[in-house]
Amino acid sequence: MASLVFSGLPVVKSSPATIQIGIIGPKGWIQWDGLWEAAQMARNEINAKGGILGTHPIELIDIDEHAADFRPDLGIEEAIKALDGTTASCQFFVGGFRTECVLPIREAVMDFAAANGRPIWFIAGAATNELIDCGGAGHMPGTGTCVRCNYARYKYMFRVTPMNSTILFKQFAMFLRTYVLLKKLAPMYGNYTGVTIPITPTHPYEEKVYSPKVKTYIVAENLVWCDIMVKCLVGNVTYPYLYPGVPNPYPPPPSPYSVLGPNAIIVGEKRPSATATTTDLLPVFAGADGIDATGARLIIHIFSAIAGTNFITLYGERDTNAVPVGINVESQMQEFWTAVGGKCEYESFLASVGTKTPIVPGVTDRFWEDYKGNWTHCPIYTAWGAYDAIIALNETIGAIGTWPLTCGQLIPEIEKTSRTGILGRFRYTGANGALHDVYSALDCLSPTWPSGYVRALIPQWQAGEMKITWPQDRSYSRKFRIPPWMYDLADWDLNFDGIIDIEDIYRCALAYGSVPGHERWDLESDVNTDGIVDIEDIYSIALRYGRIAPKWPLP
Repeated sequence: MASLVFSGLPVVKSSPATIQIGIIGPKGWIQWDGLWEAAQMARNEINAKGGILGTHPIELIDIDEHAADFRPDLGIEEAIKALDGTTASCQFFVGGFRTECVLPIREAVMDFAAANGRPIWFIAGAATNELIDCGGAGHMPGTGTCVRCNYARYKYMFRVTPMNSTILFKQFAMFLRTYVLLKKLAPMYGNYTGVTIPITPTHPYEEKVYSPKVKTYIVAENLVWCDIMVKCLVGNVTYPYLYPGVPNPYPPPPSPYSVLGPNAIIVGEKRPSATATTTDLLPVFAGADGIDATGARLIIHIFSAIAGTNFITLYGERDTNAVPVGINVESQMQEFWTAVGGKCEYESFLASVGTKTPIVPGVTDRFWEDYKGNWTHCPIYTAWGAYDAIIALNETIGAIGTWPLTCGQLIPEIEKTSRTGILGRFRYTGANGALHDVYSALDCLSPTWPSGYVRALIPQWQAGEMKITWPQDRSYSRKFRIPPWMYDLADWDLNFDGIIDIEDIYRCALAYGSVPGHERWDLESDVNTDGIVDIEDIYSIALRYGRIAPKWPLP
C-alpha cells in the first residue's frame, strides 16, 4: 500500500538489476516537494515487493532544473551527469516544471537520447503545449520541436500531468463564460438585454447577453507559459481555438466570439514578476489604473510562483470588491489556507483535486491521506503526476514481463496506455497514443463529466476547504459562492434578481431531496453546500424572505 513508509529502506546501489529514475524539478519550490515526495512513495511501494517485476528495485536520482535561480545551464549539467554515468545512468526522467528551464534541458537530453537511446521523460508539471505537441501551430520559437512535428527526435517525451496549456485555458475560460459570468456576475452587474445567443454546432450552450458588461481585470506573472493565455483573454490572437469554426483572430470581449464572450469587458492587464512582493503588487489593486480604480468585478489571475501567494493575501486583506478566478499553483496546497490566514477565501483556481476529493473513490482520497501521513502535509499537483508516472511505468514493464528493455521496445507499449489512475481515466493523444500528450475528452469543457477522463477541477476556498465548483455533477460538487461584501444575499438569491422571494423558494423546492447526480440536482439550491437540497436550505431562504438588494443591478 502507498501508505507504508520505509524510512529505513537502504539506498539501492546502481547495478544491472537497478532501474534508475531521475526526478527533475524546481528545488526550493513546493512543486519540487510534490515531485520528490510522491516519487519516493511510488518507489517504496514497488520496492517493498522486490522492485519492478519483483527483481529490479528502483533508485531515484534528484536533479535540480534550477528554476529558482533561473540557471537552466546548471539544470542541463545536472541532467546530463545523471545520464552519462557521472552521478547515475538514468533510464527514465519524471518531472520538469518551469518551461523556460525545461525547454533547453529537453534539447540537451534529446541530444543524449539520439546518441544513446535513453531516457524516456515523463513531464509532470510543465503545461506548455510545445514541450510535447504544438498542435501543428508552431507558436513558439523553434517550430517543429515536438513529438507531432519531429517524432524521431522527440519520441522519448511524454506528459502525464497536467493537461497542456490550451486545455487548461479552455477549461477555466468555459467555467468563467458559462457559469461565473453568465449565471452569477452578469445578472448582478447588468440587465438582460433581451438578446440570447442560441445553441449552434460551434456554440453548444444558450447564452443571455447583459449590459453593462462585467468589468474584468487580468493579472498574470510575466513568464512564457502565461503569454498565449493572456493574449487570448484580451483578444486579437488566433490560438487556441475555443470552438471549431470561431472567426479568427479573437476579438476582445464583449464580442460573442471572444474567449470570455459577450458578458465581460477587459478593463486592465498587469504582468508582474513571478516573485513580486506585496509591495510590488499593491499598485495592481490601488494604482491609478488598478483593480479598484477600474471598478473590476472579476479578476482573472495566473500565477505559478510566490507572487500568487502575495497577490491573494493582498486580495483578502483589502476585501477587494471582485472575485478572483484563474490559476494559482501555491493556492492548491491544503496548508495554504492557514499560511495566508484565510485570506484566500472565495478564490477559485484550476487544480487536480480539492480537499480530499474522491475522484476515484477509495483511490484518490486514499492517496491524499497516505501522502499526508508520510509527509505531514497534503499533496500538490506535481505529486499526483509523479506518483502515477512511476506506478504506470511499473505496470507497463510488468505487462511486458521482462527487463532490460530498450526505449524502442518500451515507447510503443507506453503509447498504448489505457488505465485508471488516481485522477481518473488516462490515455495519450493521437492515434494509438502517438502524440504523447494527456488526452482530455470534450466533456472537460462542460459542467458534467460522464467520460471520467482526467481533467482539471476548479475548487473554491470555502471555510478552509477547497470545494469543487466545476464539474458540477459529482458527489463532491458545490456551488460557486460570491463574497458577502460584494452581495450579501448571494447565497439565497438563487436567480440573482436582487430579491429573496417565492421564486427562490420554489426553485429550491423543485430540487428538494436531490443530491449531485440526481436528475433534479441543482447545486445553487444547496444553500449550505452540504451536498443535499433539504429543509435546511428552504428554511435558510425563508428566513431572509423579502430582503432586497439596496440597488439592482449592483454598481
